[in-house]
Amino acid sequence: MTNNAFLFRQVALVGYGTQFLRHKLPLEDWHRHGVFFDARFQFRSREDNRLLADDFTVWLGTLALAGATRLSLHPAAELSVDGAYAVAVHFADRYQVWTVGVEPPEWEERFEFPRARGYAGDIDSYWLTGEQPGQLPVPATDWKQLAAAIAADLDMNVPSSNVPTPSGPFFPYIPEEVAWARLPLFPSVPRAALAHRIVATLDWKQGRFSNDTNPKNEGNLYLGLDDEGAHQLQRWGQRLDAWLIDALLRSANEDGEIGLFRQIKPPSAPPPEHAAPASPTIAATAADPPAPLSPAGKRGCLMTLAALVLLAVVLTIQAWSRSS
Repeated sequence: MTNNAFLFRQVALVGYGTQFLRHKLPLEDWHRHGVFFDARFQFRSREDNRLLADDFTVWLGTLALAGATRLSLHPAAELSVDGAYAVAVHFADRYQVWTVGVEPPEWEERFEFPRARGYAGDIDSYWLTGEQPGQLPVPATDWKQLAAAIAADLDMNVPSSNVPTPSGPFFPYIPEEVAWARLPLFPSVPRAALAHRIVATLDWKQGRFSNDTNPKNEGNLYLGLDDEGAHQLQRWGQRLDAWLIDALLRSANEDGEIGLFRQIKPPSAPPPEHAAPASPTIAATAADPPAPLSPAGKRGCLMTLAALVLLAVVLTIQAWSRSS
């Protein structure tokens, strides 16, 4: 599965940030978005790792004063930089590239010390990696075409009427449900209406799939499947993850204007967590060899096997008790 909280923050920052830079939405209207709860942002220079700003409002305000006109969110590999994702800051005659990721610590964790990190918030790090002259194209999305492509690839209704909230904008889950922090994940401009429903459908389906394949559930979908069936189910889940990431990146860049449309192709593999997604390619055919199970998949299979063995032992003991 993707790390949705990490990516959701980038989508909200870029989507609402563009509206701010275009003088359509003041910071005061959205800077307390619930998706930013318990998270810190650090904006650094790449050369010496200097901390340029530790608040996205300061970062955006400084960019606005420098003449920035919009933001866009991309897989880092698309802009030839390292990291998970990259944010492009657009100016009239140039653009900056900021790599987005999680800064790894140099010191390793030690088992003899308790971990306090789980009680603290996440830190999203941005590094200014360079500046290029000219314009960086940000193609628009034909949302009807995207919905049809996802529906055909995953064999499901997109958008779906089974989503808990089947209409209106997509509101991400936030732990502390307070009215003033409840905002759509990205701006609800007219052209983005279908984008909200696509993201809502894929996010809901991802949650259902995660629950239905949990080894702790008695009726999880992997039970009764042979190796090939398990591989096919796993690959379907991977395509679901990749489509959700693709839809989220497109949604962040939806600015309400129509231009050159970005090509839509089914993704063949999911991006690694906190790493740049691979460029969408044609989906693998039935003739392709099955991909090996990931470590998470192997753990899931082992946990399922252990649960079955434990169940067999319990049933044997109960049968022995009744007979004696």
